Amino acid sequence: MHRRDVLKAVAGTSVITSVASTATAERSDGPSTDVRYRGTRIFEYEPERDGVAYTEKFRSKELRSTVGRTVVTIDRGVVAERELPERYRDRTSAFSVEFEDVAYLATIETFAEKEADIKRQAKSSSEPTVSSIDTVPLYSYSDTSTDLSERTGPISVIWDTFRDADQIQYEMQNLDVWSGKCWCSALPSKDRYVILDDGSTPAQHAGFAKGTGYLGAQWHARLWDLPDGRVVAQPHYDTADHCQIALECDFRFDETRDKVVDSFTSNVGDYSADMQWAGNGDGYTDDESADGWAKIITRN
Repeated sequence: MHRRDVLKAVAGTSVITSVASTATAERSDGPSTDVRYRGTRIFEYEPERDGVAYTEKFRSKELRSTVGRTVVTIDRGVVAERELPERYRDRTSAFSVEFEDVAYLATIETFAEKEADIKRQAKSSSEPTVSSIDTVPLYSYSDTSTDLSERTGPISVIWDTFRDADQIQYEMQNLDVWSGKCWCSALPSKDRYVILDDGSTPAQHAGFAKGTGYLGAQWHARLWDLPDGRVVAQPHYDTADHCQIALECDFRFDETRDKVVDSFTSNVGDYSADMQWAGNGDGYTDDESADGWAKIITRN
């Protein structure tokens, strides 16, 4: 995903706007049949006493046929000023960042139906699968309280180890620090959600991260407890600005999945991992770093 942006000043508000901002709606090939919107992603920032509030929006002409308008809000929150690139700190007035992007947007109810479709297609494909995949959420999503949610990444690690998310977080955070094995970074994280079989959409129950040596960048995994006792994770790589300030995103989904699994199976105990086809290798942004396979960790 390439983001080429230029800086403007409009009525006292700093705006970074895309060179190209046309919008079209497309259908992706493969398992995902969600509407794929190409348009403009917008981050609006407002300095506050305790940080910088942001609202994330997406603008596309094709949204009008879905929600009756061309702009929808997909996330909001507050970040510390130090989390912004240096050139955007110490601002006293509102500013925004805009760049051309792709988003997969739908209601949570629609996404639940799509996940069920993908699971059925995965079972009928030529790739080997197991019945346990049927009850595992396939993706993480942005704020579920907004009109439309955004699919943000694939679930690609499953622990079938009689451990809950907090225990796994503790074990990963307490690996040896001096050898660089510990996943104990304290960098910021947003809430993300999964869709469970009963229709509930919990935010992550735990998580861990590991710095990369580049200021602000990290390997990161969010964890969710499932009702059947298993734990799932959505691992990814975060660039220094979490893809908010005109940097090129690089989620490295499979690479991060492998790092998480290797760290756990090599350092926590007598565990191993098997690959299972999940069918969730596309359907979020334009990133192509996920292959649709999940790793299931079990005790030997």
